Amino acid sequence: MIQALLGYTSEQRFLRYANTHLRGLFPYLPQRPAYNKRLRNAGAMMQHIIGVLARDCPTWHDDLWLVDSTPVECGRSRETVKRSDMAGYASYGYCASHSRFFWGLRLHLIATPSGLPVAYALTSAKTDERDTALAMLHLDPALDGRPGQVLMADKGYLAARHLLPDRWSPGTRPARLASAMIAAGDVVGLLLAMFIAGAPMPLSFLHVAACVLTLAAAGCYRPRFNLGLLHQLPQMLMVLAVPSVAVVFVAAAFDAPRELFVQDALALVLLLSARAISYAAVRFLRRRGRLSEPVAVLGNGSVSEALVSHMREHPEYGLTPIGYLGQERNTDCRAPWLGPNERLDEIIQRHGLRRILVAFSDVREHALVEILRIAAQQGVDIHVVPRFFDVPLRFGSMDEIWGIPLHELPARPL
Repeated sequence: MIQALLGYTSEQRFLRYANTHLRGLFPYLPQRPAYNKRLRNAGAMMQHIIGVLARDCPTWHDDLWLVDSTPVECGRSRETVKRSDMAGYASYGYCASHSRFFWGLRLHLIATPSGLPVAYALTSAKTDERDTALAMLHLDPALDGRPGQVLMADKGYLAARHLLPDRWSPGTRPARLASAMIAAGDVVGLLLAMFIAGAPMPLSFLHVAACVLTLAAAGCYRPRFNLGLLHQLPQMLMVLAVPSVAVVFVAAAFDAPRELFVQDALALVLLLSARAISYAAVRFLRRRGRLSEPVAVLGNGSVSEALVSHMREHPEYGLTPIGYLGQERNTDCRAPWLGPNERLDEIIQRHGLRRILVAFSDVREHALVEILRIAAQQGVDIHVVPRFFDVPLRFGSMDEIWGIPLHELPARPL
């Protein structure tokens, strides 16, 4: 505390000053490594003392609080970003005040009008400002539920309801928009093959409709996290074989022109090309945050930590983790603790969640099913990590996040 009051930001300079001027107050001064270790171990105690001192200030009870965030740039050149130790913590974000992108972190602060800090957080640059503000308020019991408290913010925090996901209304699902983009790309590729081949219109349109309906029936337009063409190439080839066989039978029965065979061959090539372009466009929009949605992880083990880490490091999955549910841990975690599993209904309504990932938890199966049934009744999509996820088993409804498989549960059995 004396180091902070004297304004020393360097531990080495403070220890040099203390050895010279403060020997009477501190007969024994540790060396720099021991001082650094003690300082880190006393972090929780210092935070508690700061909170006690802040609550004794008259301005702490002010009914008006201000919230805002500022960028903390960690590097500009591409070489600096690639070799920086901040990789995994820092990310690319956009600063509206300076109208430019930056690579680094974002510092969030809630303070009184007189300048007294109430809460602060240091997050990734692409973390949503509103989710962070909610987490700072709800994680501290002294800040949550203050009657008559007014929180003033700029237009970046604007929403009809503060708890809804950013940019999307409750009826709009980014995953459905991504599926619609992929389906539109497939239709464009099939129509392009039809016009290039020049086959008769009735049979050509019938072939396009057969391809689209077959892909939809096989689940190829189901919302997915991992948009990899190579992963879905065997399934798509088997699905597209159905309209190809139908073309052969039609040609044998009605003496169809040769252009129909050309259209069938071109449709395969152009559809796969259109699918690759659609996947690239969806991944680009997800990295920009345009097609991403908030998600909570139910579980407090190493698998849940890996899921949160992969989702933060790879925004192309379109998932923004807001925190985890379960027992509170003292280990370092890259997402805030939202509460126990029993508060899942409240957390869904508070954050406007439409998707939940279930990792390994210490809750018994019958209690977990009751909790997930409440989420399913609210229209929330539930994805579960299988028990033996290291075994390479893949099913039609299986998805993955950086090698961790996820099985989507149907709402009806719950």
